[in-house]
Amino acid sequence: MSIDLDKPWQYGPRAWQAAHNVHAPWIAEISPWQYANMSTRQKRAYDAKRDREWTASGECKAEWARAVIEAFDAGYCDLRSPDLHPDAQSTIIHELIRRKKMLREDALQQALDDNKILPGTLLEPGTRVFSLMSSSYIIITKADRRGMSVRAVYENPPAWAKGREMKYQVGALQWKSYNDVVAEIDAEFVR
Repeated sequence: MSIDLDKPWQYGPRAWQAAHNVHAPWIAEISPWQYANMSTRQKRAYDAKRDREWTASGECKAEWARAVIEAFDAGYCDLRSPDLHPDAQSTIIHELIRRKKMLREDALQQALDDNKILPGTLLEPGTRVFSLMSSSYIIITKADRRGMSVRAVYENPPAWAKGREMKYQVGALQWKSYNDVVAEIDAEFVR
């Protein structure tokens, strides 16, 4: 079978391997009985041969997947192309999912970095922030001029803390809770 190597999305990885004369090994090429009857030297030689075959096969399939993704990125094919092979379509979809996941992880890390309140940050009275120590939102009532500590009250105080002002270190505060940051990022990436 002759394939056009410039159009990898039209073929599956096995056809790509055949075009490159790379053997596609089988999982159970020989039976356990045949393997058990081999000498130690024969087993080592057989295992080395099989390892080379599996490595070459895996590398050839990875090359095919890269070629499919490059063709997709260059616009030579898309998910609605009539000549798109099902394996190529699956490869493209998995790559798009991986890319979206990486974008989400990067956005989440950036949002978590931006969520930190560093010592020295001047906070205004009335500002709502999240306390890591009490795992709740607090409202700042007084702020240290140096930005090292604040006095605050719970936003939704438990019975024992109603009207009670407490001191917090700025380094133990965040703008929002971790769960709220994750929810915002997830809302962006659901669209």
